[in-house]
Amino acid sequence: QAGPDPTPLPPVVWICLIVDWTNKLLQASMAESTWHTYRSACASFNQFRYLFRLPLTWPVPLDQVVHFIAYMSMQGRPPGSIRTYISGLSYMYKIHGLEDVTKSFIVTKMLEGAARQTQKLDTRALMDDGARYVTTRRYVTICYKA
Repeated sequence: QAGPDPTPLPPVVWICLIVDWTNKLLQASMAESTWHTYRSACASFNQFRYLFRLPLTWPVPLDQVVHFIAYMSMQGRPPGSIRTYISGLSYMYKIHGLEDVTKSFIVTKMLEGAARQTQKLDTRALMDDGARYVTTRRYVTICYKA
């Protein structure tokens, strides 16, 4: 569908309409829940920076991102939540055309470390020979009855 004819409107009005449409397109690029999560990530990050009296500047220095990951891990946040919050920061870097420090080697390794540190132990018991025999016999019986 063609847009309105640009001639009757002054250029400044057109710029406002274009900026508004740009924002609508960006808003439509992700689910509302994702936007909410990313806003929460940025708010949490800014609270962290405020708490430790760090400058609220962009682009954010790499060390602040690294310390934020450590802080969230120390607070007991699940690794998936930490990764999601860092994805929110990554989006902010990318959308503003900045170099994305969240893809740096140290950030990637810290996210891996957070995931490994909280891995759950496999508490399933191994089957002994008797249990394995009974299970195998039942399996064979079920397969051949069908």
